[in-house]
Amino acid sequence: MTSPSAYLTLPWTWDMTYSVEDQCWLITVAEFPDFVAAGDSPQEAAMNSREALVSHIMGYVTKGKELPKALGQRDYSVSVAQSPDLILVPG
Repeated sequence: MTSPSAYLTLPWTWDMTYSVEDQCWLITVAEFPDFVAAGDSPQEAAMNSREALVSHIMGYVTKGKELPKALGQRDYSVSVAQSPDLILVPG
């Protein structure tokens, strides 16, 4: 991939939860167990996660670590959300 942000187009498995302990919204990506992004609102967490995932992936690339294959690109079926932009929050 030529652009770091191009990695965001891969079908990563995003999950958003509210942390009562941390008093914020957390986003994780199943393929990167050591990744977490946070925000005071679901929208802020989603925006923060995009930048944070690009940085996280570039860390893998810089260190020569192999990137995991996105679950959505594996040879079995799973239900995935491709981007935190797809997360619907009741208004």
